[in-house]
Parts: sequence; structure tokens; C-alpha cells
Amino acid sequence: MSKTLIIPDIHQARNLDAVEEAVARERPTTTVFLGDYFDQWDDTAEDAGRTAEWLKSSLDTPNRIHLFGNHDLSYAFPGMYCCPGFTEEKLNAISDHIAPDDWGKLVLTHWEGNFLMSHAGWSNFYAPTDGAPLRQFLVQEVARAWDCFKAEKHHWIWAVGRMRGGDDLLGGLVWCDVREFRVIAGINQIFGHTPTPGGVFKWGENSRNWCIDTVTRSFGVRHYAVIEGDRVSVRRIDGSPDPDWPDEERPLR
Repeated sequence: MSKTLIIPDIHQARNLDAVEEAVARERPTTTVFLGDYFDQWDDTAEDAGRTAEWLKSSLDTPNRIHLFGNHDLSYAFPGMYCCPGFTEEKLNAISDHIAPDDWGKLVLTHWEGNFLMSHAGWSNFYAPTDGAPLRQFLVQEVARAWDCFKAEKHHWIWAVGRMRGGDDLLGGLVWCDVREFRVIAGINQIFGHTPTPGGVFKWGENSRNWCIDTVTRSFGVRHYAVIEGDRVSVRRIDGSPDPDWPDEERPLR
């Protein structure tokens, strides 16, 4: 049976060793990182460089998928995209380890069965209304989003909602706040981006959705998710179960 491990926002976590211990302990078929490797309150260029060194190694490790977070785009495309927290000092420290070709290994979405993983979640506000197949629609939209990015044109995937200080009504795949997230029927989603003490779980029509960004400056990454067959569980970074999350033994449709 395949096993997928999902690691939420890193944000230059102090406990990257615990993240790697989790991967070694779970022995997944695939490990998916949900993005936002960089930037943290009161961080330094040294913090960024340490994380970049880890990220370079992770990018070169087989069976790992790395998603873009909004904070990562600033360092992948300096001058084209800027997110709060960006500094030239951190850019220089990151560039010592991460080359342009390395950034090319990051993606915006990843599917495992009927599970969609993205940095901030795909809200129903941006889903097709004409009955188009959801997965095919999203693949096409991701391609269009990159074309728009290069042409410096707007696309909903890059949208920053008013809740996050942007001009758009709601956020897109890299900026959607969990408070504005609306489920899409028939798709289970796992994402990060919105930090909360215990994460957020949302039911939908034939749909379950997890926001697992619980990283803190003082501790680091606190949770991860595991998909095994048709079941999912959210565990503490040390591997112990967290009773505040839904029963992990209930099968997903």
C-alpha cells in the first residue's frame, strides 16, 4: 500500500532534524512539502542559509515533491514577485545554495488519488462553474498562471485576498486564507499557509479538507499528515497521534 507523508510550512524551522526523523520513521512512498520554506518573524540571513542548505539536499532526494509557497516565490523570482519578509540579505544567503535550476523543481500542485495538495488551498470561489472536469481545469489554469506570471498579468492563482491585505476578493492557490476557503465537492485537500495553533479541518460534500500549518517560531514544525490508501491521519512531529484531529480510522471516499 502506498503511503504519502505531507509536511506543512517550514518557515526556517528550528527542528528540521525532527522533520527528517519523521520522514525516516514513516518511510513513505512519497513525501510532499507544502511550501513556505523561508521567512519568519525576526529571522536572519543565517536562518535562511541554513534552511536553503537543507532544501537543496531535499530537492536532490528521490521521491520528494516540493510545492511553492508565497514566500518562496520572492526568492525564486526576485524583482518579479515580492512577499513580506523578503530581504536582499536572505536572497543572497539562499542563492548560495539554491540555483535557478533548483527552483525549477518546485511545483504549484500535487495530486495523490483524489487528494489535492497545494500551498494555500483551492477555494470553490475559483472552481469552474460549467461542469468542466476539476483536475483537467486546474492543470490548464496552472499553465495559464505561469504564462501570466511571465507576462506580469493577473491570474487568480496568484490572487491575494482582502483578508491578507490584497486587492482581490479572495486568495488563490498560494494566498487563500483558511477563513475564506470554501470546500470543493468531490475533492479532498491538504494545505498550509494559514498558521493556527491546532490546524483546521473542514467537511464538505464528499470532501475532507485539512489546513495543517501549525509551525511556530519557538518550536518549529509541529504536525504532519499521512495518507495510507483511503485513510488519512494528522500526527505530531514526534509521530504521536493528536486527539484533536478527526478519527484517523474512518475511510475517505
